[in-house]
Amino acid sequence: MDQANSSMAEFQESQTVTLEWTVRNLKQLFESSKGEQKSKVVKSAVFGGGRWQVLFYPNSGHEGGGFISLYLSCEPTSDEKEKAMNGKWQREGLYKFTFELRSLNKSTSFNTKEAYNHAFSWKTANWGWAQFARRDAVYYAPNTVRLQDAFVIVCQITSSPSPPVSSINVQSVPRSLMASVGSLLDDPIYSDVEFVIPPRRRGGKTRKIYASKRLLSGRAEYFQTMFSSGFAEGASLGADLVEDDSDYMNAHDDSDEEDAELEDMTWEISSDAGVVVKVEDVEAAPLIPVPPPAANAPAPAVLGPAKTAVVVRDMAYATYKAFLYYLYTDTIVFAPLKSQFMFSSPSASFAQTLQLPTSSDGAPLHSPGIGVTGRSDSRRGWLKNWEAAFPDRPVPCSAKAIYRLADKLDLAELKARAAKAIYRLADKLDLPELKARAFTHITKTMSIQSVPFELFSGFSAAFAEVRKVQMDYALQHWSEIRTSESMKQVLSELRSGRYPGYEEVMHQLLGFLEYRAPTSEGGGSESGQEGLGGVGR
Repeated sequence: MDQANSSMAEFQESQTVTLEWTVRNLKQLFESSKGEQKSKVVKSAVFGGGRWQVLFYPNSGHEGGGFISLYLSCEPTSDEKEKAMNGKWQREGLYKFTFELRSLNKSTSFNTKEAYNHAFSWKTANWGWAQFARRDAVYYAPNTVRLQDAFVIVCQITSSPSPPVSSINVQSVPRSLMASVGSLLDDPIYSDVEFVIPPRRRGGKTRKIYASKRLLSGRAEYFQTMFSSGFAEGASLGADLVEDDSDYMNAHDDSDEEDAELEDMTWEISSDAGVVVKVEDVEAAPLIPVPPPAANAPAPAVLGPAKTAVVVRDMAYATYKAFLYYLYTDTIVFAPLKSQFMFSSPSASFAQTLQLPTSSDGAPLHSPGIGVTGRSDSRRGWLKNWEAAFPDRPVPCSAKAIYRLADKLDLAELKARAAKAIYRLADKLDLPELKARAFTHITKTMSIQSVPFELFSGFSAAFAEVRKVQMDYALQHWSEIRTSESMKQVLSELRSGRYPGYEEVMHQLLGFLEYRAPTSEGGGSESGQEGLGGVGR
């Protein structure tokens, strides 16, 4: 695995999109914007798959109105808005972009400017130059421009390099079609299997989710095996489909689900004919006894075809429904991690979380943020806001649980989308694709304040690949993390047992740090500072 990763590191690819915008009627634009006042904006078409737009100001309003302005505007996609926490959307990655102003025949270049490593988000949606070029130099002086009454703005955007991704045969599907397919989930008329989720608490209500065997079997080999003809006749699937979760530490304490997931997921499966098959380890806890129905009280008829009952234990209803919705539509939304709400420091700005660059070559033009959820100070509040905005969709789930399930069912993509609950679920059911999506969500939400909570958690202790990314982040930002309020909170709560990975992880962390004696110059601090060590880790 390490050799493969090393080989991938030798190859980096990036994607570039170029817009050539011919701006006409320059005489009207420049003559009507004379003076010191900033002109109205002229916008290009949205390009790059609806992700970008160029903003052109014939008069910047700076230095007596002698300059034009050019900005690159990030247009958030519907997916980015959907994933936004408290309306704070962000685009993944860093971008290099270039603006060039040319004559209509492109033989003359009036000015070129380039910016590197810029992040785009709700806070800094637009980057560019307030004084890109002098008005005289691009319009009044060049005779060709005034005669043709036009020039060309060329914008080129390049994403930050990343390891090459193997080609995937993907066919776009209309959103309306996916929504229609998604609406078939939990509709008994079009379902021949019912997943039964017993109550997690005494006095709770048993919940059911209706689904189609054929659809699930086509999406996951796990379900194909489960619903095979041999199984329909009562054959056992074998105990190897349920793994021992002792290495997951305390998943309940570390869960991001509102009704937290437990370690072991067991199944009780029965057909309408009354055949019951248990798929669980021999030493697993006994099933909850279900009293037989009264002879004179027949159960109400369920619409649709006869249904095979599958009892799913130790998995939250929200997590499992989100997982099934993913299999139906290839769509899943993760709720923010609890660690993102555990500590809020006035000094911890969102710019720190995004690692926004500060560069004189491309200053941000602030614009209002766009998002689909209202502001909230808790995970539960965020979920309520999301549910109100999307009443027809499953409630966002925990990425950790989905990660475990996807791993178990071999759905890699799902594993990257689910954060913690989905990560656990992906891991549980060996779903590599799903697991990859959950992994991305977990690692992309790292910040100075959240990493201490996550790095020492039982979840990170169970998954080395997640812990490695968090460890690298902690080493890069150790000078800030070691004095952060969240780190102090972790240290104060060690006796509670909430951080089972602390001892092992801290031992590894200290192994990569080195003591640096204070120099004779500087601020006069008498204590040494810890610096990063262990190059070549």
